[in-house]
This record gives sequence, structure tokens and C-alpha cells, in this order.
Amino acid sequence: RHEELTGALLDSRIDLALAFDPENMPGIRGEALGLGRFVVLAPPGLDLGAEGPVKLERLSGMPFIRLDNQGPLDRLLNTHIDACEVKLDTVAVAGSYQLAKALVSQGLGVAIADEITARSRGWEDVVVRPLKPELTFRIAALHVDNESISRVCRQFVAHLRESLDTFLSCNSSPS
Repeated sequence: RHEELTGALLDSRIDLALAFDPENMPGIRGEALGLGRFVVLAPPGLDLGAEGPVKLERLSGMPFIRLDNQGPLDRLLNTHIDACEVKLDTVAVAGSYQLAKALVSQGLGVAIADEITARSRGWEDVVVRPLKPELTFRIAALHVDNESISRVCRQFVAHLRESLDTFLSCNSSPS
């Protein structure tokens, strides 16, 4: 839903936006914050095989919670699944990664989500494992290209970059 962010930035309704996997947008500049990755979410006790990354093919035949394909990460993930030619048994379609995580915690099935959502508070009764093959996405702070951002915004971006790096490196080995 980068179109909404672009419009708000260009209309000066906001000074800064946070985006996952941002596209090149005319008049918008992105400041790289880091790389995120997708992970597998599963209810405790579900057999995902040996410890470590879970192959996408392993999810075939398991009840799968799919995202609604509305956002850039949803499209990136669905393109990846299609390219891997893996058939997943969709039992529910969630409108957000938080909802998918909640459904997984209730035992409805497995899902693939961004690692930031996977590590967020709420619905902690979920097993998080890396996805194989790995699928990453860029995380960026967006602002209007031909306008300088304020010192406060620059400081915020620097702090966010550092915090994100710490968060992702502390959680680089999902259980």
C-alpha cells in the first residue's frame, strides 16, 4: 500500500514513512534501514522436521494461512511461492500478518510472515523458524526526494536503523 504513503508524503501530510520492500516511486527517496526476512510460523507441537530452516515444500499438505495479497510483502511472498511451484492447502486468508500469527497460535495452521511481526508481542505461543529458500525484503524510511528532512527526522531514522539492526541481529536464530 505504498500508494497511500506516497500520496501522504507528496501532499506533506507526513514527513517520513516506514516501508517494507518499497518500489521506486517518482519524487520519493528511500533511506535503507535494513533487510528483513520471511519466517515460518507454526503452532507448538507441529512437526516441521529437524531444527533449523523449514523448506517451503515441507508446508505442502499442512493447513496454510495465506495473506490477502494486498500489500507489497504479500505479493513478494506469493510470487516466491508460485516460483517454487509449491502447492499449499489454504484454510484461511488473513488480512494482516498479526491476524495470521493469531490464527497460528490458535492451532488453525501454519503461516509465513515477516520476522518483525513474528517477533512482536502478542500470541507468543507460536514456533518461529527460518524459511528455506530464504526470502528477504528491504526496509526503508521514505521521504520526499527534493526536500531535505529535518534534523529530528534524520536522528529518528538513524535511531530506527540502529534499533532495527539490534532487534534483527538478536533474533537472527529463530527457535
